[in-house]
Amino acid sequence: MPLGAGPTDEQIAGADGPQGGTEPGFVASPNSAILSGAGSLALSVGGALAVGALLMVAVGSHPVTAYAALASGALGSSYALTETVVRATPLLFAGLAVLVSFRCGIWNIGAEGQMLMASLAVIWAGPALAGLPLWVGWAAALALGAAVGAGWSLLAGALRLYRGVPEVISTLMLNLIAYQLVSWAVNGPLIEAARSQPVSNPLPQALWLPSLGGTTRLHLGVGLPWILVGLVAFALARTAFGFRLRAVGAGERAARACGVPVGGVVLSTFALSGALAGLAPVTDLLGLYPHRLSEGLLSGVGYQGIPVALLGGLSPWGCAVSALFFGGLASGSDAMEQMAGVSSVSVKVLQAVLVFFLVARPGVGALRQLAKGRGGPSALVGEGDE
Repeated sequence: MPLGAGPTDEQIAGADGPQGGTEPGFVASPNSAILSGAGSLALSVGGALAVGALLMVAVGSHPVTAYAALASGALGSSYALTETVVRATPLLFAGLAVLVSFRCGIWNIGAEGQMLMASLAVIWAGPALAGLPLWVGWAAALALGAAVGAGWSLLAGALRLYRGVPEVISTLMLNLIAYQLVSWAVNGPLIEAARSQPVSNPLPQALWLPSLGGTTRLHLGVGLPWILVGLVAFALARTAFGFRLRAVGAGERAARACGVPVGGVVLSTFALSGALAGLAPVTDLLGLYPHRLSEGLLSGVGYQGIPVALLGGLSPWGCAVSALFFGGLASGSDAMEQMAGVSSVSVKVLQAVLVFFLVARPGVGALRQLAKGRGGPSALVGEGDE
């Protein structure tokens, strides 16, 4: 059934000429993507765990004890489970942000900067937002974070569209600019009243999200990214915009030949990706103590969105499972250090090795497509992985 007035899958394929198969990341459904990619994803995770075990043996640690402690810290108690969910929340926002851009063939790696700018805006506007009615204040803070994230991302989109600047370069540069702006703010106009350390004053208590359980850090905001998973999945699979986004990701030339407004789709995708990234720090600022901005707020989470999206096969539902996995690694790393004596830095090494396996997984064919500029980042998930 055609979606809106957009071109059909057959028209896209025909406009780009015979390919000897479907474009990766274009036709398969999210559910089939998860099923078809499960085996290779498991091999990627298993390979990363095996390499991690070898590294632990090399430094004199016992990998079985370390991994048992890691699992216990992530899943071993009700508190551990809730902490895994809390740690997964910003990762899921970041993963969704990366997912939508990669599915459109956009190498947007600027989620880190978009998150920093969104958090800066919310902290700056916090006193004014606190005067609004409760739910209105929360909604305004989330909307502000999303708008600023979208605007910061659109800078890279405009540079790509109108000046031909690769988004890999522009988003990295914008990340650095955002970090310097936050550093200036927390060392200058937004520094706490005591001026003892480079952090902002806490957000007014009127904006804090209510806790969902006793001694845990669960708060009302942890449900938002899970709602967005369903919305993003629906938008990609069942709307005209999602169809056009995937068409552009499969091949700009073919999409343009079939009447897809490529420039508008690219800019809209940049904005959507930035908005999703901008929501991540807002939920943490509203929901987690100490409710204040620092230079290290969610440091690295924007970049971690890349392996979260890749491990999820660039599928929204797969991304949700992937975020829980990485959230478990984060929450379990402290237990691994305390119980097994293995540095929590080992988890970051494990994540880096996992990224290597994820990128290598589709093989030479997909990488050759990338080198030729075909398929965009979605080629990294391989044939049929969506």
